[in-house]
Amino acid sequence: MNPMLINVWFVSIIMLLVLANSNPVAFNVAVFVFLSPFVTFVCSVLFSIVPRDIWFGFGLMCLFLWTRFAVLP
Repeated sequence: MNPMLINVWFVSIIMLLVLANSNPVAFNVAVFVFLSPFVTFVCSVLFSIVPRDIWFGFGLMCLFLWTRFAVLP
């Protein structure tokens, strides 16, 4: 990440935490903004290590479990 992007990321987290006093949802958004680069990095590492067929199988398994056990109105 370049320094400008890191500064925008850091300032956006600070501003969202300041706004959390008046808007409780802003705290959740700040946590999401803070964790998103780390989750992206972990996913990119996992996608480069684990073969594609295993990811397809995992996705199909999740889709099956969702359709099997989801509670729909």
